[in-house]
Parts: sequence; C-alpha cells; structure tokens
Amino acid sequence: MAYTFECPTRWADMDAYRHLNNASYVSFLQEARVDFLHSGDFAYMLGDEPLPGQDGPNPNAILVTGHQVEYVRAAEYGSPVQVRLAVDRLGAARFTLAYDLISDGHLIARARTVLCPFDLETNKIRRLSAREKEWFEGYAEPVDPLPTVSRVRIGNHAAVDYPLQVRWGDLDSYRHANNVHYFTYVQEARVALLRGLAEGRPADGESPGQWMVVRQDMEYAVQLDFRREPYLVRTAVQRLGATSLTLAAEIIDPLTGTLHASSRTVLVHAGASGATPLPEWLRSAVAPWRLDTERVGH
Repeated sequence: MAYTFECPTRWADMDAYRHLNNASYVSFLQEARVDFLHSGDFAYMLGDEPLPGQDGPNPNAILVTGHQVEYVRAAEYGSPVQVRLAVDRLGAARFTLAYDLISDGHLIARARTVLCPFDLETNKIRRLSAREKEWFEGYAEPVDPLPTVSRVRIGNHAAVDYPLQVRWGDLDSYRHANNVHYFTYVQEARVALLRGLAEGRPADGESPGQWMVVRQDMEYAVQLDFRREPYLVRTAVQRLGATSLTLAAEIIDPLTGTLHASSRTVLVHAGASGATPLPEWLRSAVAPWRLDTERVGH
C-alpha cells in the first residue's frame, strides 16, 4: 500500500524557464516523507514529539544518506504536486523510500531516498524497533530500480571550484544544512560552470541551447555546519555523450579536506526540437576537467 501526499507549489519553486526547478523536487520528497511519519504516530523518529510514554528530551533523528532523482518531464507552477510514496527496502537500521511525483495527471519524476534512524545521545545509527518495522512493512511495495549512474571520486583531479557559503536559513531542526539544500549547492556550482563555458565560446562557435536535468544522485557523508568560512564545490566532467553531459561534484571543506557530499548530474543538451548534439567547441572546452574513468551507463 502506498501513501499519497499533495504538496502545494510555490512561486519561488520556479526556475528561469518558468518550470519547477529540479532542486525543488527534493523538497517535495521531504514534505511527503515528514507527513508520512506524522500520519502514523512516528513523528518522534524526527525528534518532533516526545517519545511515547516517556518524559524528557527526545534523542531521535533521521539521517538522509542518499537521494536518486530521475526527472521525467517538466512541470509548471500552479497545481499541487502529488507524491506517491512506498517503502522499497527495509533493513535492520535503514530503509529506502520510493516516490512517484505527479503533476496535472503526468508523471514528472521518480525518486529514491535512503534513510537511517539516528540516536543523538550516542551519536550513532540505531536499529529500527519491531513496531517501526511492522508499520513500514505495511507500506512496502515492489518497485523497479532506477538506472545506475556510477559513483566516481574527483579527489585531486582538475575541477572547477566554486565557493559555497552555507546560509543560516539553510539549517534544519538539527542545526545542520538541510539535505534539500545540497541540490541547490551543486546547482549553483553547475550554473556557474555552464555560464562560464557559454561566455567563453569562440566567436564562430554554435550558441549553446538549454540544459535539461534528467537525473541527479546525491550521497551524504558528513553534515555541513553553519560557519563564516566558505566550503567548496568541486565540479568535473564524468561523461560526455552525444547529446548529454554528466557532471560529478563534491562538496568539501577546503580547510580540512573533509568530503561532505558527492553527486552526479546528467544533463541533456536541448534545442527547440529536442535533444541536440553537444557543440564541438564545448567538448574541447571541458577537456581539462574530464575524469579518467571507465565509460559509465545512465
């Protein structure tokens, strides 16, 4: 049995093309997930309510350890986004939620989120209780896996560096940067890279078309805290296809070298009639940042 939630859209959810921005989809997932837990008296897992039958502070939290989002079609501001949520996998100390996002009757995205219950007192992942597992099992459904986008490491490879300033308003109830904002962080770095490429194209070079995000994956390693010193988003080219570009990004602390998160974004180069080949000048321009990896599928 799936759980259904309707998330209203906001004017601020739109991008420059007047579509719902790809990063806003992850916010819709979060709203559905939180509503789902509140619906079954399991809000205490978020730390939102006291533990059943107990006094004192609630040490519970839920860690998001990874997202996969496959974008199917563009959606416009106005109608609410219906999120259909089911439990995909259920382990001893982690669970995976699967989502279908629907707007005006059309499937606009499919997604997966991997989560772990966490104990703030011990600072460790905890096991799911028998009661929690039983409730989650009631929403379990078989779902088709999303296509794989291989993970890569940028490390010391040449990449485009973008300073990241965590805003106070980015923090969640645990006083860390909310997982949703990481998609915005890599988006800002990606836009800066693509804009720089467009501005630096040769005079006789073909004008770049629009870029459509068709897939984004994110893995979270270490939480981001608010501070005055900027973090760094490093972006490199993982794969060049005929009409697509896959970018790998890592959010790191330049002061310590700590890796906070890594992502892959698959973009399709599009014109008025659909997907179009990548311009040759762009292929040459990104060559310094291309990772030396085996060809990967997506």
